[in-house]
Amino acid sequence: MRLVSPISPVTLSLVQAAARHLGSAYTPTRKHPKLADVRQPAQMRTVLTRMRDAVTVLSAELAARGRGEPTEFAECVDFLDDLAKRTCPGLPAQAGPSAQEVTAAILADPGIARAAAAALQHVPG
Repeated sequence: MRLVSPISPVTLSLVQAAARHLGSAYTPTRKHPKLADVRQPAQMRTVLTRMRDAVTVLSAELAARGRGEPTEFAECVDFLDDLAKRTCPGLPAQAGPSAQEVTAAILADPGIARAAAAALQHVPG
């Protein structure tokens, strides 16, 4: 068996194949529309982002070695971005004051500071 160089078109093709398989795994069907739902969107977003980064870096490295064009695999990068948008919806915006506003309120009012300290005593861990 011939070993493949860590950076080769074959390596990039394997990442592209994995992206295609993920795309087909998370494609809804009429019979099973919930197949497109990801159980842990944050983790899946990480996987898809890392795959996109891998394709970007590998294609740039191959281009630097004269073995391809940097834009040759742009379609795969776009596919991974679209898959992430489709399967990993963003978290809804948090209602209420921002962390900076809470900090400012605690620093400005000793009563709020005492209430925050009391509430934190009941937080496990």
